[in-house]
Parts: sequence; structure tokens; C-alpha cells
Amino acid sequence: MDGINKSSRTWKAYKVTKSLKPNNAITKKTSWEKKREEALKEKEFKDKLAQMKQEKQDLKLQKLNARKEREQKKIEKERLELLHKRLNQKRIDRLRRKEKRNKALSEGRKR
Repeated sequence: MDGINKSSRTWKAYKVTKSLKPNNAITKKTSWEKKREEALKEKEFKDKLAQMKQEKQDLKLQKLNARKEREQKKIEKERLELLHKRLNQKRIDRLRRKEKRNKALSEGRKR
């Protein structure tokens, strides 16, 4: 049944037996030491990957905390400036009132 049909159609593909396949379980047999080495390499790779992910996450958290601290410092600075400005304004108002009193007193003496 080899060859091409009269109609040039192929009806069924020929199956290759498992024993002839290159990735057969028989050909894949490896020694215990080799399997152990591969498992160790895989474990080291996974550990390294987890360590890199942890470092990346730590860096991200560090940046986030630094940004939060900057924002808090900025808010505190603005609050202190406003407070200082307000206190300074009160002092200026107090001095103006005092000057007005002194001016009124000095004008009253001149009369």
C-alpha cells in the first residue's frame, strides 16, 4: 500500500512506532547522578530567580517609602511655613497697632 493513490489523495498517515521515535523513553534514560545534577541546577536557577524578584520588590518598596517620606516632609514644611507666616503676620499687625497708638499719642501731645 505504499505510494500515491490514483486520485493523489492520502487517506491515512502512516504511524511511526514508539520504538523508532527519537524522543522515546528508552533513549532518554539517564543516570541518577545526571538527574541529581539537573535537579540541583534547576533548584539553583529557581533560587536565583526568587532572589532577584525579592531584590526588585525591596527596591520598589524602598522607592515607595522614600516618596512617602518626601511628601510628608513637603507637607510638614508647608505647614510650618504657613504657621510661621501667620505668626509673623500677627507680629506685624501688633507692631502696626502699636505705631498707630504712638502716632495718635504723639499727635495728641502736639496739640
